[in-house]
Amino acid sequence: MKRIFLCLVVMMGVLTVSAQKLNDPILGGELSNSAATSVEDIDEVLPRMRALGLNTVLVPAYWELMEPREQSQTKESREQKFDFTLIDRTIDVARREQLHVVFLWFGVWKNSMSCYTPAWFKQDTKRFPRAMTAEGKQMEIASCFSDNVLQADLKAFSALMRHIREKDPQREVVIMMQIENEIGMLESARDHSPLAEKAYKQERWAERYGTDEYADEKFMALSYARYVEHLAKAAREIHDMPLYVNAAMNSRGRRPGEYPSAGPLAHLIDFWHEGAPSIDLLAPDIYDTGFKSWCAQYAMPLRPQDGGKIKNRLFIPESRCCENSGVRALYAFGEHQALGFSPFAIDQASPKETESVTQAYGLLRQLFTFHFSLLRHGGFSSTKKTASASSMTTE
Repeated sequence: MKRIFLCLVVMMGVLTVSAQKLNDPILGGELSNSAATSVEDIDEVLPRMRALGLNTVLVPAYWELMEPREQSQTKESREQKFDFTLIDRTIDVARREQLHVVFLWFGVWKNSMSCYTPAWFKQDTKRFPRAMTAEGKQMEIASCFSDNVLQADLKAFSALMRHIREKDPQREVVIMMQIENEIGMLESARDHSPLAEKAYKQERWAERYGTDEYADEKFMALSYARYVEHLAKAAREIHDMPLYVNAAMNSRGRRPGEYPSAGPLAHLIDFWHEGAPSIDLLAPDIYDTGFKSWCAQYAMPLRPQDGGKIKNRLFIPESRCCENSGVRALYAFGEHQALGFSPFAIDQASPKETESVTQAYGLLRQLFTFHFSLLRHGGFSSTKKTASASSMTTE
């Protein structure tokens, strides 16, 4: 009986999905960090994802492999030497397997650190300065206050967006982009490098918000968001599609600096909306307990009876892949009309862990098919809506 009730909730919960720029709910899975580093890996893993019942695969796009040698900033040579071999193979195999792709830009930041940047970026800390602690210790985090850092990142990301536009102009395969990965400060709540200190004083931040670690986190959240906005605006101009940023949760009672602070966390949503208005979604990566609570924090009002505009549509790009993943997917879609759900490292999961995902996605696929069939034949009355990618979360 409970299962029947849940199915009905799920079906009614997706009534507005078809009005979004993304035509289908994302029944996804995210590949492990190194699962797409060769054409052989891509050829092997994507068919397996299709067999598991996914309709969308979240795939890393590695800056370090795309631009192993620094390329000129000039217009004439901006794309001549970028290596898009892995991007092309992913799109080609996904198209053959009838899968959608969400590319994850592993650019300046991956899990807070600048570990997926090219070697020439890592080695030149003078041109591409790092964030620093209050004691002057340099961290393995590129400073978001450096224009050199921004311009190098923006150049590569823009080249990627132009190439995707040429390879998949109608967005038949690549349906959304993640900008960076789990942005945030670790070890220190804010950057104390000379460039950061200058910005901090110019903003008169201490006078406005105080000097504790929570005020520091807000400063960094706004600063990170402003950085991301540059990439998001470029993407909009080149190849308009939904854009999001993901967040590592501030769980287990940790304080700013002990978790990836200042990322797109629920308690910082206003700073992220102010700094990065071109971003459609702030998305939680949920690994800890309390799944329902994390979902509720990111599922801002969607239905008219909930009041107001949509502040944020729930999309879970990463969740611990386990035997409960299928139930979590059903809950996210049924309770919160989620845009999508995606267990992490599903390519490495055991059959017992993926079985629940396959079963849940099979059920959801049937319900979505039934629902859209009713819509086509007038079975539901609904208000006709249109939405561009840039307005996906605000109407």
